[in-house]
Amino acid sequence: MDVEGAYDVLCDRWRSLGATRQRTLSERMAVDVTYNSTKIENDEITLHDTETIMRDSELSNYTGSLRAVFEVSNHQLAWDAAVRDAFSPTPPGLDLALVLDVQRTLTEHTYDRARWERGERPGTLKLSDYGVGPGAEVGLAPEECEEALVGVLDEVRSAMEQPLGPKRALVCATYLHAQIVDIHPFADGNGRTARLMQNYVLMALGNPPIAQRAEDRIAYYGALDKFHGEGRLDDLLEFNRVESLRTWEKGLGVPSN
Repeated sequence: MDVEGAYDVLCDRWRSLGATRQRTLSERMAVDVTYNSTKIENDEITLHDTETIMRDSELSNYTGSLRAVFEVSNHQLAWDAAVRDAFSPTPPGLDLALVLDVQRTLTEHTYDRARWERGERPGTLKLSDYGVGPGAEVGLAPEECEEALVGVLDEVRSAMEQPLGPKRALVCATYLHAQIVDIHPFADGNGRTARLMQNYVLMALGNPPIAQRAEDRIAYYGALDKFHGEGRLDDLLEFNRVESLRTWEKGLGVPSN
């Protein structure tokens, strides 16, 4: 079975579980998705530290940095909210206010002094340029970000209002992820926000969420580069299928190939 076929089987099994079971499984992957999404950006984070921060309120065994504590605890809060909202009978609309709220939750107390002195704040669009990539070429100018981001959100929201099968749902979520990274609308937390919004859309549309592995970051960045340079989403779609199968190989018994 090829990757696309295996992903179809995974989605069929996921959708057969019903919303209550899906929500429970999504809640249980909090450590997995938090560890991997934060470690992609901050390599000092370990799985042990993530578990300690998330499960030991007194942090009696933790010896890492304060920034890591906030990044992990913030992601836990954001993940809990995303799962709750995605499985709500009346989920919040996909709009700029939702994305700003997610980014604020993810980055509260993590902005460094340089960003703070420039006037940057969690939950607001960037005021200065923070491009990424070899030539810092990824990312729109600050004055272009709001219009571009609102346009993408409108586009994705319109698609979500139509009946979508698993394949189109994955395209919808992956496209939003790629566009947020490409626009790069925030002073910090763009990748974490993009990955969490992708998972929110996946869960809301009935597909399984993904814990994209930090160890696969080279392939991940390569897929994002393809989208930026050529407008190709295929590489990131394939990456997401593989990562989905790896995420749920044990839980739902679908081979990861």
